[in-house]
Amino acid sequence: MKYFYTLGVFLICLSSCSKENNEAFEGVIKYEISIEFKKKLPYEDYLKQKYGGTMELFISKTGDYKQVYNQSGAMGFDFVQFTQESNEISVKYRNLDTLYWYNASENVLDLISYSAGNPETILGSNCKSIVIKSFDSKGDLKIVQTYVYDNSIPINPNLYKDHNDAYYSRITYQTKSHYMKLIMDYGDFVVTKTVINIQRKTVDKELFKLPSNIPKKYL
Repeated sequence: MKYFYTLGVFLICLSSCSKENNEAFEGVIKYEISIEFKKKLPYEDYLKQKYGGTMELFISKTGDYKQVYNQSGAMGFDFVQFTQESNEISVKYRNLDTLYWYNASENVLDLISYSAGNPETILGSNCKSIVIKSFDSKGDLKIVQTYVYDNSIPINPNLYKDHNDAYYSRITYQTKSHYMKLIMDYGDFVVTKTVINIQRKTVDKELFKLPSNIPKKYL
């Protein structure tokens, strides 16, 4: 009888833990940012200060997310935010009194290839990866995105079904997770964001309120 009682408690705990792990993540993910230059560029200093050394990604259970760049420079990012209800992405730069925005359904990239990448270990977790090669015809630029992911930061892909920017909807439907590492290869330089801390917590809705006292301009 004791055996069955112990087994029952174990199964209940296992079920509870499994449910928690499978629920869409809400909380804060902190990433370390690095930039690698493949050749000498006249705007290296600008790029270094544009991102800063770290980024905090705040995610709500309703699908809103906000990238906050606390260490960026005077001309760098303040934040980049996705608002799920309007399907809009808003960008705020430091020392600029304008909020730039565009609809996330838009995608300016032409797909070249979409394939599995190499596995990688991050924070002790065995991760998979996907590689998206695309072409920005407006900027005459080939871009390679590498998403490294596991199942520790689960996502509800239905919340991003219209988020076509940079193929994000397709990516989330495959990964079912936020990225552990993101590598953006722009040809002359590479920006890498690698997770250093994951904190599951309730995020205050006030964080996602966009400033209303500055002009809003289509990007």
